[in-house]
Amino acid sequence: MEDPTRTCVIVDGGLASLVNCFIARERILAVGGDLASTPPLAFLPTLDGPTASVRTRAAEKHADILGMKLVRSGARIDSSSGESGLLVAAAYHAARENCDLVDWPIQRAMGDSVDVEAAARDSDRCLLITRLVSMDTLRPQFKVDCPLVDLTDRQLCDMAVDMDLPVSMCWWWNESFVQRILTGQESEIPAVIAKDQIQSAQYRECLRMVPVLKEVRFIGGNV
Repeated sequence: MEDPTRTCVIVDGGLASLVNCFIARERILAVGGDLASTPPLAFLPTLDGPTASVRTRAAEKHADILGMKLVRSGARIDSSSGESGLLVAAAYHAARENCDLVDWPIQRAMGDSVDVEAAARDSDRCLLITRLVSMDTLRPQFKVDCPLVDLTDRQLCDMAVDMDLPVSMCWWWNESFVQRILTGQESEIPAVIAKDQIQSAQYRECLRMVPVLKEVRFIGGNV
């Protein structure tokens, strides 16, 4: 039996994070690996902002349903080290846990467009951190990657459909908002939730993702 590639996924409770967690799980199962003995890691940083609590709970649920080992970390994206600091922390932790791959489920898309320059910077950042950590840990096979960085929302939702993922467990899912958007009543939502930062953020993300999920026939008349 081929040795499974054990992956560490940096999780945040979003759809890209959920998709990447499923991929990490399947990498082990595809070669006959045992999730109980070599579970993929869900590296949960300290999330900031008004949605931190709901994103954290969603990430915890994703790790649980996919049989991942949850790692809570004090690492965060801050003004001094930015995203690189978070990736470095995740990479060194992953290496200590005998993971060969760190997946960062960043997605530089908004609808059908992709920020190509941002995606290129992310890829370069992953390459540089790969070289640093593999050199320090003497693990030449070690890699940090951002496999979803250049996917459009449509492509990401297509993957979620193919994987039959529980999208309703993402941090932004709000059944009331989803139903309103599906029935063309979305203009009624902002006035009701404008003073609630969490619901406002959920609404914006629902407004972005729900129409795309409907297009790929993930949700609609049989919600």
